[in-house]
Amino acid sequence: MTTSAPHSPATPTPPATPTPPPHGPAAAARRQLLAHFSFAAASGYFAEALFLVRGLVVASVLGPAAFGVWSAIRLVLLFSAYTDVGSNAGMLQCAPQAEGAGCGRRADAHRRVAAGTTMLGGLLAAGMVALLLGGWAPGDAARQSWWLAAGIILAQQVLSFYEDTLAAQRRFGWLAISESAFAILSTLTGIAAAVAFGLDGFLLALLASHLIILLLAPMVGPPFPRPVLRLRHAIRLVQIGWPIVLAQLLLILLWNVDKLMLWLLRPSEELGVYALQSYFTILVMLLPATVADVALPHLRLRLGQLASPHALAPFLLRGTHGLACLALPIVGLGFLLLHLPLRWLLPAYEQAVAPGRLLMLASFPSIVVALAGTVLIAVFHHRSIMLVRGGCAALTAAAAAGVLLAGGGLVELAAAMAVGFVLHAVALMRLALRATGCTTREASSLVANVVAPYAGLVIVLLALMVLIPDHPASLAEDLTLSALRCAILLLLLAPLAYRLWRGHRGP
Repeated sequence: MTTSAPHSPATPTPPATPTPPPHGPAAAARRQLLAHFSFAAASGYFAEALFLVRGLVVASVLGPAAFGVWSAIRLVLLFSAYTDVGSNAGMLQCAPQAEGAGCGRRADAHRRVAAGTTMLGGLLAAGMVALLLGGWAPGDAARQSWWLAAGIILAQQVLSFYEDTLAAQRRFGWLAISESAFAILSTLTGIAAAVAFGLDGFLLALLASHLIILLLAPMVGPPFPRPVLRLRHAIRLVQIGWPIVLAQLLLILLWNVDKLMLWLLRPSEELGVYALQSYFTILVMLLPATVADVALPHLRLRLGQLASPHALAPFLLRGTHGLACLALPIVGLGFLLLHLPLRWLLPAYEQAVAPGRLLMLASFPSIVVALAGTVLIAVFHHRSIMLVRGGCAALTAAAAAGVLLAGGGLVELAAAMAVGFVLHAVALMRLALRATGCTTREASSLVANVVAPYAGLVIVLLALMVLIPDHPASLAEDLTLSALRCAILLLLLAPLAYRLWRGHRGP
């Protein structure tokens, strides 16, 4: 309730507009967003670093053929993460917005209904994989591997839902603990089991790791939402979430269409060699994934308070520029260091170096456009996202299949993927700028601040590879030359980092 001082009708006094204090709610919200991003980024990179170590050791133990089978199982696990048909994504949309509107009971109901729907979807997907791939795969060993994969699908779905509920409640500290604990456990047990029992032992260790974390995490942290099945409520969540799921599924398809084409058209050994480099590009692509996971519940909370998509324009502009600056050293160092473990630890996989470097460079557009996709999801521009991603995935799949059928190699396949990444980034960024009401001047300034540094990065990396040739005679020489290239790159990027540190203000 507000009051105003008496005033004369002839000389009305406008109401005073309070000036927000420099350390008021806006600053607190920025600090909270930064803390949440720090938790998610630290745990995500820690987990992916362990998964990288696990992948390298398992690739060495299993060999290209068996590692190719595991790569095919990874693809099925990746796509089976969306078997909840959108109820989980609907919960991530509705629960934070309900909290922003002051309806805590409704938010809890969204989480409980989504829990029941997710479990049912995971159970159905696991049954289908067990019957189809586990029943028809050639050889008893292959069938047993797919049966274990079916169990992992269900456990993965349940654990993923629990972590999503933590994100929806913005409990990113507990989310970081859960992710890190699973990474440590699955890496240690997975390596030991792979060495002792091969692929099936590795899969059994992954299944056990999921179950252990599912048992312990709700006991020491926030409880698991009690699952319920309410058909009407579940249908509402699915209606909200299925466009988001389809948009995410199309993005996953775009990122993995090369491996799918290899699985269908080439021997498993070739898939095993090519897929190993994805462990390194995943480390780079973790940055946009982390930003999207942290940003979405905050954006939905903000929309619940302000109800205007134009309020997200500063977040899109400043956040995209910040992402681009953060991505430059990550992409550059990944390009310069990717070859070391493949060349000296896993020589059977050295053919993955050249396509891996190309895909490392091509990951930059996908990083930069991460916030654009998240903003479009937050303001319900799902159909536009699906059209863009569906079209890009179809074009990239056709190009990848054409390359492989024409006898092209892994480098040509990576080049086809790079073209698809660029097309997707350009189209999605244009949609996001229009949806948030950005002016032509703001859009042009953003494009200039993103494209120019990236072009400079590509030129610097190519120059480093020419001026400091990559033909070492020993591991020590390779380490020295790689360290020299990295030092020069970081030195050249230092002014940009200083400028970002001095001028950045969180949206």
